[in-house]
Amino acid sequence: MKKQEIFDKMFKGMAPYDGVIYLSCCIGVEYDYDIVSHFIEYYKNIGVDEFLIVLNTNVSNSERLEEVQNILKEYDIKEKRVWHGPYDNILHTLILMDMIEENTNREEWILTADVDEFHEYPYDLRKFISYLDKNKYEAAYGVLVDRLTCDHKIIGIDQDTNLFEAFPLKTNLSSKLFNNPFDFKKVMIHKSYIKLITGQHDCLSSEGRKFFPSMLNVHHFKWRGNILRNQKDRAENFKNKGYACSVFSEIAIRYCEEMNG
Repeated sequence: MKKQEIFDKMFKGMAPYDGVIYLSCCIGVEYDYDIVSHFIEYYKNIGVDEFLIVLNTNVSNSERLEEVQNILKEYDIKEKRVWHGPYDNILHTLILMDMIEENTNREEWILTADVDEFHEYPYDLRKFISYLDKNKYEAAYGVLVDRLTCDHKIIGIDQDTNLFEAFPLKTNLSSKLFNNPFDFKKVMIHKSYIKLITGQHDCLSSEGRKFFPSMLNVHHFKWRGNILRNQKDRAENFKNKGYACSVFSEIAIRYCEEMNG
């Protein structure tokens, strides 16, 4: 029996979850303004009700901040916070966890995604959540699926771009480049009381927890648009902080420069 047929059998008879479905995300407006409308549309279409959004910029009087705020307004979304200052992956996680605690009850369900991450659930999201509740699962994990153009070139996008057609290749590029498979496991959906580690790669405490047993897919549209500028800024920022993870940005920079000659 094929995997999807198994999922169909598991979820088909479930009553839809009748609670609020939340999504938490931090958006770096200087680099990721191009994908925001795609992100919101995608998650609204699969069933997200409430968006818990933090906007980050290190630019004074940022025009991109206003641009992204206006995009959110089109969907009747107001960001919960504006975080002014250089990006910091540790602070990112702390801000998200704090925001979730402030805005949800502990038993509610939260999708957590970076703005370039598009979750693929195996069935209707509300029925999937009902299945998680019925079986007392507390979270579900996915693996990053890097989406690339046919020739691996880094291209720009706009609001009319069909992301899945523009980036048809499904790859494990990040895992190959960075040689660290652990970093490409992502917590996709979790109970509000579950705290996550930096990068949302795992739960802060996994001991005694019960997780959905299959790894799902997280389509990753990182390799586009402003990635080179983003990674150069991040590499410099992380080096100044003494963060060892600056090496990952340096690897990404070399790849982008090689692909676009």
